[in-house]
Amino acid sequence: MVTNNPIYSSKATIFLIILYLAVYLANSLALNITSLFNFNIFAIFNGQWWRLFTYPFFDPLFVFSLLGLLFFGSILERLLGPAQLLLIFFSIAAINGLAAIALYAIGFIAPIFALSLFHAYYIMLAAVIFAPQFTISLMGITQVNIRLIVIFFCIYLIITMRLFLAPLLLAYLALSSLIIMLLLGLLYRFNPFKRLISRN
Repeated sequence: MVTNNPIYSSKATIFLIILYLAVYLANSLALNITSLFNFNIFAIFNGQWWRLFTYPFFDPLFVFSLLGLLFFGSILERLLGPAQLLLIFFSIAAINGLAAIALYAIGFIAPIFALSLFHAYYIMLAAVIFAPQFTISLMGITQVNIRLIVIFFCIYLIITMRLFLAPLLLAYLALSSLIIMLLLGLLYRFNPFKRLISRN
């Protein structure tokens, strides 16, 4: 079984983490940049399409995306290279945002915290599809397969959405996950479902 140490030189992963921290610092200094780049459906409808790619850096629960990048984004970069990690990161952001817009079209507004949590989950899901046998060391005590971590995080998402009485968010999560898996399979020419259950 392949193991992975999340702390190593990963240019794209480090670049994305620096962007998250820079945005956090800017917000702490009361610099008004959030209104230009966060997720705003009405602004996107008015032509500010870049928000589909920049909103992950402005979500209130960005810490989940940081952890996802540190442990799972670095796996993707190690396997595919920095350019492919950036492509996957921003493509997932766009798909996530477009799914939220689709929900809005039927009368439901997805909360910003959900977009942040889902984006982190999709990065984890992509890593599992590409490297289902990778394990992560927990404090040097034991090795945990990343599929198990993603399953627990998915359960956490389901419980969280149920607490907020948002069954549509669960449907949104399931549909977006399916779309992302199919697109990754088409783009990289493999069966993502077989990889999820593969023992090799």
